[in-house]
Amino acid sequence: MGQGELAERRARAESLGDEIATLVATLDATTHKLLCAIRAFDEERGWALQGAKSCAHWLTWRTGRGLHAAREWVRVANALGELPQIDASLAAGSISYTKVRAMTRVATPDNEPLLLAQAKTATGAQLERVCAAFGSVKQRLDGKPPLEEQRYVRRQTLRDGSVLVIARLSPDEAAVVMDALRAVRAELSAPSSESSAPSSESSAASAESSAASAESSAASAESSA
Repeated sequence: MGQGELAERRARAESLGDEIATLVATLDATTHKLLCAIRAFDEERGWALQGAKSCAHWLTWRTGRGLHAAREWVRVANALGELPQIDASLAAGSISYTKVRAMTRVATPDNEPLLLAQAKTATGAQLERVCAAFGSVKQRLDGKPPLEEQRYVRRQTLRDGSVLVIARLSPDEAAVVMDALRAVRAELSAPSSESSAPSSESSAASAESSAASAESSAASAESSA
């Protein structure tokens, strides 16, 4: 490859990189408008007027998003109403929705300048770890055990042979378990056939694996407490 061709490729890559960054900033600014609309819609209880169980359930119906993602939209939207600096940064497209979602789990009007300073130098993954650690420390200072030490899965067989499962999980763990359970229910309610049997077994195994993983994580957290 000649020097001229290499220079052209670098120039194209630089141009595409700038375009991607600009589009992402535009997307984040548009996401801010979306969150503002969701907050206003939730405050008006527009979802109740249309017969939905909650704003998140209405969003799954109207936008096709999963329930976990919809609940995060509602949580972040309402949190931003109390965090003017983070809200303004997202509106300007200077920080991503991923970073905002992490910060709103632990942000207050007092600490948002510090979190914003971290957000400007950290990647999204790094900021999520920082906020998770910050949340754990805050809970300990408040005299509360961190979330990972409060997780559990309990199973009880009732007199009629049915099984009662009670769990406290992180949002991500709960989303995985619920998706697996929905897949199992859909498979079991479908017309039975030889071709669908392996799929049902696979979905059931997925649900059991997800629950076992959560139970193992919760047990590990309890043993380390």
